Amino acid sequence: MRKFDQQIVESVNLRRGRLRNAFFFGPERWRRQAQDHVKPLVFGVIAAAVLCAGCVATSFVANLLDKQAQQERQRNAPVVTNSHAPSPASSTTSRAGTTSTSGNTR
Repeated sequence: MRKFDQQIVESVNLRRGRLRNAFFFGPERWRRQAQDHVKPLVFGVIAAAVLCAGCVATSFVANLLDKQAQQERQRNAPVVTNSHAPSPASSTTSRAGTTSTSGNTR
C-alpha cells in the first residue's frame, strides 16, 4: 500500500511540473532546456568573479604590506655618510683659510 501511495505522489508531482513548464514556456521546449542550463552558467560566472576578486584583493593587501615593510626598513635604516665627500662645514672653512694665487694682488 505504501509503495502505491508513493508512486501516486511522484506521478502527481511530475504532472504538476510538466503543466507548470507548459504554462510558462508553451510549445517551445528548447526554451525550457535553455533555462535549465542558464542557472549553472550564471552560478559559474559569479563564482569565477568572486575568485578573481579574492585574488585581486589578496594581491593588493600583499603589495600594501610589502610597501609598509619597505618604508619601515627605510625609516629604521642607519644613515650612511660618505667619508669621501666634503661636508658643507669643512668646505667653507677651507676656502676662508686659503689665499688666492692669481695675479690680482693688491
